[in-house]
Amino acid sequence: MLQLKVAWYEEQIALAKQREFGHSRESSAEQLSLFHFDEAEQTANPQVVEPSLEVEEETPSRKRKRIGKRDEFWENLPVETTVYDLPEEERICDVCGETLHEMSEEVSRRLKIIPAQFIVEEHRRKVYSCRSCEQENIETPVVTAAAPNPPIPGSIASPSALAYVITQKYCEGMPLYRIEQFLHRLDLDVSRQNLSNWVVLSTERWLQPLYDELQRSLRQRRYAHSDETPLQVLKEPGRAPQTKSSMWLYSTSGCDADRAVILYDYQQTKAAKWPRIFLEGFEGFLHTDGAQSYEAAGLVGVTLVGCLAHCRRGFFKALKVLPKGVDPKDTHAAMGLEFCDRLFELERQYIKRNLDANERFRARLAYSFPVLQEFYSWLRKERPKVLPKSGIGQAISYCLNQWAKLMAFLLDGNLEISNNRAENHIRPFVVGRKAWLFSNTPRGAKASATAYSIIETAKANRLLPFQYLTWLFERLPNMELTEDNLQDTLPWSCSIPDYCKMSPVEDDS
Repeated sequence: MLQLKVAWYEEQIALAKQREFGHSRESSAEQLSLFHFDEAEQTANPQVVEPSLEVEEETPSRKRKRIGKRDEFWENLPVETTVYDLPEEERICDVCGETLHEMSEEVSRRLKIIPAQFIVEEHRRKVYSCRSCEQENIETPVVTAAAPNPPIPGSIASPSALAYVITQKYCEGMPLYRIEQFLHRLDLDVSRQNLSNWVVLSTERWLQPLYDELQRSLRQRRYAHSDETPLQVLKEPGRAPQTKSSMWLYSTSGCDADRAVILYDYQQTKAAKWPRIFLEGFEGFLHTDGAQSYEAAGLVGVTLVGCLAHCRRGFFKALKVLPKGVDPKDTHAAMGLEFCDRLFELERQYIKRNLDANERFRARLAYSFPVLQEFYSWLRKERPKVLPKSGIGQAISYCLNQWAKLMAFLLDGNLEISNNRAENHIRPFVVGRKAWLFSNTPRGAKASATAYSIIETAKANRLLPFQYLTWLFERLPNMELTEDNLQDTLPWSCSIPDYCKMSPVEDDS
């Protein structure tokens, strides 16, 4: 027993070291950290061909002839042309003295970047009155020319200014104090408090109704994903500043990619009531991790679908902390990892074969189900042989405790084998949190959840966040915010102008 306890403590120390110093990617391949100071040296590769190095020739008789592989890098960018010509006195042939004629021209291209520019928008409204009424000393009518309503009355913030601040903070991960410093270097004295007011007021007044409409849309779907991550809010009533709050994530599934919805929901706790409240009216399948909150929520008409990636993670962690001298190939961790990898490989094959939902449903029953049966038998057999509190013991127990939910993906071909979709969607918030660390007030946390939701949903629907937000802040203050009108502003609406949309993805197959 003493040896088992010592082995358990050694494993915990190894896990702590792995979390502190090891890379977190669950594969054998190395992953470059986003926070390497020497990132330029790490990623530099002189052999990589730049799209700008393609040389072109243009002749008077025939338009541009490309030399080399065709490159569409420049297709949607404006072109600023500079022509270099010989002066008249140099257009004389050195051999015979005759005048040279233009044979062709060499064209090379380089990418020019223009930093953010700031312009004052001056709005002048003409005011008219009746001169005759003024002379007769009777009531004088005054008529003022119509002008669009500003997003924040009495503020200097234009729609594009609001969109810029929100995208810099929630899309590019730049805290408000850095935006303040950047503006100050350009002689723009806009305080962090002003910027914060812009974010909170614009999200509350104009983005929140759109958020509510997206939530209604999510509740009407049949497949959804959910996840949760900690958030620190300093000034929550009745709570210490160090107390952790929660940011919940809800999203549509891959089968709804053409109308994707990604929503963040700030709440003070991880209580089970929050998913029940947020998803009220939702019926279908909900992909989750192994958190007890979803089970305890008592979601009526909802089938919980487990995450095989979380199962694999347990075996992966156990494999990383094996004692020295132990061959990984002969361990329980390696065997459990192999079962998980076989299931993921089958899913990759289904995707590669471009199976539809019905075909995937039948393929899973034919190929994935036997692997699951073999995996389950192995788990039951090996569970008594390992220390329950050890890494491999916890990995096996997790799989067995979650088994009904892990099998649920066999029920429908549209279901996914893991909850990685939700983890990928919550990652922008987690990465942004490394920069701004915490929210000051619940109101600010709520505004952040709304802003992240609109931006990530826009990106998932292939919209440009800055252009889309600018369009929203121009349009929403000048329309009645009814459910029907808001439908025209959703990211998949046909009313979205083309300049808000990303370039279409080209099929390389």
